[in-house]
Amino acid sequence: TTKWETTGTNRNAPAFYETSQAPLAVTDISSEGPPSPSGSFSLITITFDGTVSTGEVPGEGGIISVQGTGDFFAEGLFPVEQRLDTPLRVTYRAKGIVPSDEQLLFSYTQVKKGGIYEYAGLNTSGYITSPDVGIVTVTFSDEHCLVPGSPIAVVDSTTGKQDFEGRFYVRQVENGTTINYDSGESGGITDTPSLNTTSVYVLNDAFVYHKPKDGGVQVGSALAVHGAQCIRQTKRYFRYQSGKGILFATGAVLAPSFNIEKHEIINAGTQFRITTGEAHGMQPGAGIQVENVTASDSSESDIINSWFTIQDVTTKTMTVDADTAINVGGGSTSTLTVDSFVGITTWSGSVIRTGMMDDTNGVFWQFNGLNLEVVRRSSTFNIAGLVTCTNGSTVVETDTAITGNETYFNDELVAGQLVQIQGMPYLIISIEDNSRMIISPKYRGVTQGAMRCSLVKNTSVKQQNFNFDTLDGKGGSHYNLLLEGRRTRRMQMLGIQYSWYGAGHIDYMVRGPLGDWIVAHRIANNNVNQEAYMRSGNLPARYETIN
Repeated sequence: TTKWETTGTNRNAPAFYETSQAPLAVTDISSEGPPSPSGSFSLITITFDGTVSTGEVPGEGGIISVQGTGDFFAEGLFPVEQRLDTPLRVTYRAKGIVPSDEQLLFSYTQVKKGGIYEYAGLNTSGYITSPDVGIVTVTFSDEHCLVPGSPIAVVDSTTGKQDFEGRFYVRQVENGTTINYDSGESGGITDTPSLNTTSVYVLNDAFVYHKPKDGGVQVGSALAVHGAQCIRQTKRYFRYQSGKGILFATGAVLAPSFNIEKHEIINAGTQFRITTGEAHGMQPGAGIQVENVTASDSSESDIINSWFTIQDVTTKTMTVDADTAINVGGGSTSTLTVDSFVGITTWSGSVIRTGMMDDTNGVFWQFNGLNLEVVRRSSTFNIAGLVTCTNGSTVVETDTAITGNETYFNDELVAGQLVQIQGMPYLIISIEDNSRMIISPKYRGVTQGAMRCSLVKNTSVKQQNFNFDTLDGKGGSHYNLLLEGRRTRRMQMLGIQYSWYGAGHIDYMVRGPLGDWIVAHRIANNNVNQEAYMRSGNLPARYETIN
């Protein structure tokens, strides 16, 4: 019922959604704790109030939406593993390990029925289960979009839990149509998957956390897997009117930071272990800075409040190597202050974006852990030739029914780019030759030929190349937005003003120290392009992270 909508994709493939029905009355939500005998995902049980009927609760293979549990791993959209009727309850696999003694039900917790997006399921053509170990090999009739580490759900709609069912990560990609996963059943699998009742879905762990203490919202993909994406945008597209312009402004933190719950000097002073108040989602190799932690020896406070590279992680801890100057003999200890936090300074392989945009057009700011950039996104670049697509298929081909028609997929495109067909965005999974390519998700339009296919192109400009003010302290405003990765963790007021009308200009701006707008970069579109610089000036406001 808000003005916002949120979704997550995995390599552009959708999965589940929440229905608009009223929340179901719940009396208990509990976790089994660490899964037994093996596996990475706790079993969660939801018990419903006696006023809830079985018709309101999804059965095996249906989708349940759980929000407001206080534990990231326990909330989201999940396939129901089993439904039991006395008392009425369902079980599902969490995103990770949820302690058995953790409280998961609060006055604001909401449980709703969910649904499955059309074409979310991958078309399977065969299963092979190993007799002595728990490896399951799945063959698909179309090329899949999966990579090693991709989360998947294997769901059987028949009554009862099958030992090949659950939430898993792709263990190995054998080829374009075959993967395998470890079911966790080390003694072997006795149940047999059926093509008629068993479905495989591409999952994502996209999350949107409302932060009531500061009024903010935190978004993320939560997985270090290629293609994981989280989108939060306005349901409304703001309509551009000819002869006018649009101003977008938002407060945003371009790099995450987390409150420190505990800071320990460990391993004889050679390492720090930092415990955060929430799941941080960081990986080894990311750069961090500790701030506002005091040491028993004041001369060592600068050492503790310094830059580090993460060496090891758990859900809520990070371990880093300490400076050798720590006074081991003196047994240095650290003390937290009211605003002790750890900020992420650098990372690679993921980008944070905010601006006026959708999947195929827009103007936005982005930070990729190394460079601050401004971007113009457009889908007006038609590729050569006309294509044909079949509803529900992942294949795009040259329309050979048209005499002399030729396409050049291999020459003009590369895997990983987005293309637009009939106004919808598709990720290129692979290109076989100049006349055939594979996309994700499956084609959602009407089966037809003689269609145009256009490339979605992001034109980005790095901070050092901004043409008005480089925001590094050396421009006319002397405003320094990036100071050794530190400023990106501070709340910034970012702005974009644009006029479209086919050839209008775009200004990318920040609020300066006195609250005035500083124009950092302008993209002029008149006397430059062969056509309109975006397909449309009608855009939503969006926040996005993507690997």
